[in-house]
Amino acid sequence: MGELARYSNMREIVTSLKAENGWTSYVEHEAQKLNAWADDLKLAIERDIKKIDREIKEVRRTAAISPALEER
Repeated sequence: MGELARYSNMREIVTSLKAENGWTSYVEHEAQKLNAWADDLKLAIERDIKKIDREIKEVRRTAAISPALEER
């Protein structure tokens, strides 16, 4: 009887480990998705910053030229 109880307990442990492994895989997969989303968001923000920088440079260039045009 002791051997049967030990076998039953081992099956429960194995089942528990399988369930835990499945959960770990799910969490890792979701973490990878979040990391990819964060990388995409970072790239989009960097593109927006570069676009705004170009717009600022253009406005400064236009502002620097404007007084010179009025003097002519």
